[in-house]
Amino acid sequence: MGTNFFSWIKRGLRETGWRLAAKINCVVLLVSSLVLTTLSIVALARGSLKPVFFYAADCGSGEATVVNLALHLSINIVSTLVVLNAPTREEVDNAHSKASWLGIGVPSVRNAFQVSSFKTWSWVCLFVSTVPIHLIWNSAIFEVDRRDSDYHLTIATEQFLHGGSFYPPGASLALPGLVSDDDSAWYEMLDGYGARINRSDYQNPLSPAVSNISAIADKAAEWERLEVAECLSEYVHCKGLKKHRSVVLVVEELDGWAWNDIWHLNETEADFWETYIPKYTPNHLFFDTQCAMVAWSYEKFVPGCWNDCAGALGTDFDMRNDWSYPFFSGRGKEVVNGTYYRYSDTGPRIWERSPAQTMTSGLQHGAFNLSINHCRAEPVENTCRIAASPVLLLGVTLCVIAKSITAVVVTVVLSRPEHKPLVTLGDAVASFIEHPDPITAGFCTVDQRHFHNAIKRKYKYLLPGPRHWISSRPLFSTIVPLSVWIISYSLFAGGITLCAVHIQKALSDMSHSGSFLAGDNNSFIPLSFNLIQGVLLANSPQLLLSFCYLAYNNLFTRLQAGREWARFGEDCISLRVTEPRGQQRSTYRLQLPYRYSIPLIIVSAFLHWLLSNSIYVFVSTGGFYHAYYYVERNEEYDPTLPPNTNVSVGYSVTSLIVLVSVTSVLITVPIILSFRRLPSNITHPGSNSLAISAACHSSALTQASKESLAATEDRGINYDDDDDSDTDTPLRRLAQSKIRWGVISMPPEWHDEYDHAHSIEHLGFGVEEDNPGDPIPGHMYA
Repeated sequence: MGTNFFSWIKRGLRETGWRLAAKINCVVLLVSSLVLTTLSIVALARGSLKPVFFYAADCGSGEATVVNLALHLSINIVSTLVVLNAPTREEVDNAHSKASWLGIGVPSVRNAFQVSSFKTWSWVCLFVSTVPIHLIWNSAIFEVDRRDSDYHLTIATEQFLHGGSFYPPGASLALPGLVSDDDSAWYEMLDGYGARINRSDYQNPLSPAVSNISAIADKAAEWERLEVAECLSEYVHCKGLKKHRSVVLVVEELDGWAWNDIWHLNETEADFWETYIPKYTPNHLFFDTQCAMVAWSYEKFVPGCWNDCAGALGTDFDMRNDWSYPFFSGRGKEVVNGTYYRYSDTGPRIWERSPAQTMTSGLQHGAFNLSINHCRAEPVENTCRIAASPVLLLGVTLCVIAKSITAVVVTVVLSRPEHKPLVTLGDAVASFIEHPDPITAGFCTVDQRHFHNAIKRKYKYLLPGPRHWISSRPLFSTIVPLSVWIISYSLFAGGITLCAVHIQKALSDMSHSGSFLAGDNNSFIPLSFNLIQGVLLANSPQLLLSFCYLAYNNLFTRLQAGREWARFGEDCISLRVTEPRGQQRSTYRLQLPYRYSIPLIIVSAFLHWLLSNSIYVFVSTGGFYHAYYYVERNEEYDPTLPPNTNVSVGYSVTSLIVLVSVTSVLITVPIILSFRRLPSNITHPGSNSLAISAACHSSALTQASKESLAATEDRGINYDDDDDSDTDTPLRRLAQSKIRWGVISMPPEWHDEYDHAHSIEHLGFGVEEDNPGDPIPGHMYA
């Protein structure tokens, strides 16, 4: 048993072509299935469908983003799909007997339903399990951004931070919210000065309102100092609080304020306020309130911010050079002077004075102007986390398990000695040379377009026999069937058109283009989403892009196959096969050479990255992106997510424009390449198995030597599945040698078949010693 095991290992290490790639893919899939199954069990064992947070890092460090990108590695099963699409010789012969053909060396939907039922159903299973992964894999693991909403605002002098005297509610005598002095419910609370606090709360030194001010006075001197520009950026030009929470605006007023320097108060008012604040003692506290900033989506879906302390922060004034503003301005000035904006149920809205208003003397001119010197902001640890959705993770796990089972079964079944798929053009040429197909005999001058036309028309048949050689140099575009060009570019045009329409609509609906990368500076779709809905919407374009890439790759593969075939008319070269023997060469991982496949993979990754920044799921917690204000919702939050967590689908117009520009350039490359000319001394079968087979009928008079077989022995390769009856036949030696396509000598019995003496010649493959020559225009070949 041990000997057999190590023999299996030894043979496995010597595998080439698709078998080695398929086994590696099976290992990757099985390991992925094991890891995902373990994660799913851990996630579901909690008995909750809420996300599992398994990694956390400081939002400013970017570590969470890096880890999130690293976890989104795609599972590659391309080799397995290619093999499922590749027909065996038996399947090709069966198609030929029905006057049909199969594609060789290229992905083909035609092949998927003309190969064996086992491969067809396996292909369907892999396809069906791949689609959900494209839709949900990118977001089964997602980053949760944190943006806090609430903060405490204090306006005070520098002395307030170092033991200076202060008396709530502050020298401004303004209660947070600036409510009417008689607390009448029908007077509107003025937005812009924080959350409302009852005046009676300031009479108790142990109340939360007073205690909070005292705590800030004790600790704020140790908080981080922010210069005016940075403070404005965080609290006025708000994007949610990520680094700091509570803030003290330090005013350039060294000696503090006495309320009689700000207010003209009559005797009744003075007696009232003196119970709170001494009349002549400097007060180093000007104003204090609890605030909140919330993201707001305007009518054109441009992200903005609603700050209920906007008035206290002076956001209505130009602050490009410094931070100076009148604390009471506009509507706030009207309120504190005793004039209110009253809502009327029956008539127009009117300005009127409160009947209970006592502060009738008003403000002293200019006494309430503030000039901010700097800020003291409370630093907080802002943690961005990476979470896994149990529901999405389970969906991915089931799909990967299905893919793993299918891939393993396919690899085991198709690795049997009797199964030899024609994966590459070289595989097909070698097979047709060694075992000529009698159905295609006598068609050596016929290429794929003749077979296509004949099969499309029910009553037009191609008959074997001599035909004149017509010299022409067709374009490379003729290698690719017209239907493939139409389907591919219809797919490209459809995707670009959808993007262009969205760009046009987005630019007409918004006043700015946002940022290039995914983020909160872009616009968001104003619809209600839970996590799964957002994931499906944001990732559905990725599926379309994947189909476009497959079509794009298919065009390059077909053009390259045409170039590879054309080289057989130029010089003697080796066949590129999956299992090399003699002078044959081993195949690339795919049909394309690395100089094409590697750039295409890089382009694909870049386009998927661009698209992921063009439309994306944005998950944020902390309350800044509050569902009620930011999007239209029937329910506030996704119940499977933590409280105050909002799911939005954002889009970057800038990134989308770049995506459309790049793809528009890329789709011209196959067109440019297709305008090259093909050589005139060889047929051009493309990927059509009938045309390839027709060109591979060679002569038993070939002078291919036994040295090609000796080369196999020198490599130390021993294939147990070799057919001993075919060993050392002339055609087998030919297939394993360096060969060229052209005019070759045929035995007398071949000429007797056509009864044309030696005026009819034959085109096929031969070695250098056979001296295959170029066909001569006007001569007859069969």
